[in-house]
Amino acid sequence: MKTRNIFFAATMWTIFLLIGFRIFQLGFRVYTIVITQKILNGTKGSEGLKSIFDELTIEQTISNILLAAWIICFLIWFYISYKKAQKNSRQHFSFKPILALFSLIIPIFNIFAPYKIMHEIWSAENRDPSQEDAGKRLINTWWFLSLILVGYSRYLNYHFQHIKELKEFIHSEYYFIVFYGVSIHYFFALRKLLTKLNYEQNYRDRSVASVFAAP
Repeated sequence: MKTRNIFFAATMWTIFLLIGFRIFQLGFRVYTIVITQKILNGTKGSEGLKSIFDELTIEQTISNILLAAWIICFLIWFYISYKKAQKNSRQHFSFKPILALFSLIIPIFNIFAPYKIMHEIWSAENRDPSQEDAGKRLINTWWFLSLILVGYSRYLNYHFQHIKELKEFIHSEYYFIVFYGVSIHYFFALRKLLTKLNYEQNYRDRSVASVFAAP
């Protein structure tokens, strides 16, 4: 229980940092569009472009570090939770626990496995039938947004990989604003889902502990 809660807390902190950073990125992209538009119109010198591109490089590096930290923390929590669910429940499980640890990074497998694993964790841990549908809706929202973000990010990487004109650069920034907006919604949905699951997991742990502690 202690290890799971540590990685739950770490996952929640990385989600909090990512939400905050995504909000910053939204603001910075709006600023970038305004400055670049002024340069394009001739009301501002082009010397500001270099600082903008340097800042975008730093921004991308920080974003990658935060995403890597979140993925590591989340996948370890995912593995521990799936292993615990299999230990506590007699329901049918589709995969071995270790596969949860790599479920987001194995090609093809990552299209459907995390969604199925999360459903099985929820089914094993949820004790309140009235919350069953609410939990499943959260999982569906989380996974729908996951697929949208993956597909959209690949489109961005492909379509705006080689930008040659300022107009095209400004156009790409609008697409990134949409991406960050959806990302914020995604992380809020995931945060709500994990909070609900963690409550159920800790309730089960407390119930088991009280049974063993009873005289």
